[in-house]
Amino acid sequence: HFFGVMLSLCEDALVCCVGFLVRKCQLSLRLVCQQFRSLVDENLAPKWKVVLRLPKSLDDLTCGQSAVLSFRLACSAAVISVRNRKLLDLLLGIGAEKIAQPESFLFRNLAFLDIQYLGIGAAEIEAIASCSFFSKLSSLYLRGNPIGDAGMQALAASSFFPNLYSLNAFDSQIGDAGMQAFAASSFFPNLSSLDVGRCQIGDAGMQAFAASSFFPKLSLLDLSGCQIGDAGMQALAASSFFPNLSSLYLRGNPIGDAGMQALAASSFFPNLYSLNAFDSQVGDAGMQALAASSFFPKLSWLDLSGCQIGDAGMQAFAASSFFPNLSSLDVGRC
Repeated sequence: HFFGVMLSLCEDALVCCVGFLVRKCQLSLRLVCQQFRSLVDENLAPKWKVVLRLPKSLDDLTCGQSAVLSFRLACSAAVISVRNRKLLDLLLGIGAEKIAQPESFLFRNLAFLDIQYLGIGAAEIEAIASCSFFSKLSSLYLRGNPIGDAGMQALAASSFFPNLYSLNAFDSQIGDAGMQAFAASSFFPNLSSLDVGRCQIGDAGMQAFAASSFFPKLSLLDLSGCQIGDAGMQALAASSFFPNLSSLYLRGNPIGDAGMQALAASSFFPNLYSLNAFDSQVGDAGMQALAASSFFPKLSWLDLSGCQIGDAGMQAFAASSFFPNLSSLDVGRC
């Protein structure tokens, strides 16, 4: 089995790659891990970053379990990307019958945890959310896991992620209840990027989030493929709590002219750089309102493809002088 370990020296932008190819008849992975632990302990300063990428499949777990457990002792990784559920269970100490908290030494330097599409449910998220070992975690990727409202509520109630910068919960079955719980949480003051696209979030969830003042640093909000309509869009447009928002993705939501008109009339998004409303229900009236708005001087990327915009809307936009920095405009399939 192949374990790749990347050590990157951030200060000097140097990268040293070490690959361990282990066969049963050769060196045991336990010994390799012991040797690597010695390397980490003796030769690496805190400025080193350890990246652990685990294989997608593990055909033989007879030595795999002891190997991974040994690797848990080998290093304190800054980045962990897991593509195998059994390995995730071993790393986090999740057993078949009970969920135990992981040892703190493994996660003391963890900044990025990538556990996408592993079938993780609410119980596992509750276990992770109850651990106090993730104080340095800045990025958490839960994409494609069925965590649901219960999982999001557990995460929202946790105070153990004070440095979380990016949360990706795309396609994770979160609904209004989960979004409302997250909106009411004050435990994520540094959150800058939130992706909850392709979830079941509707107007109620959007209204709750728009009314929250707990995310002043948010710069990217991805709501693609949700169920947000004009009411939710109007609530967001009326919110003054997101002055740093630069990227807004609304693709595939049933937002019509009323929603776009509300956004166009809002002066609360002076830093908006990218707006994606692909495949929404915006028509000429919405496009005309946007064209007449002077509130988006930094807008550089606009995608309104797949909408109901016709000649009237396009003519109004073409005559507008309010988008001097626009570099990309997509109105295909309108």
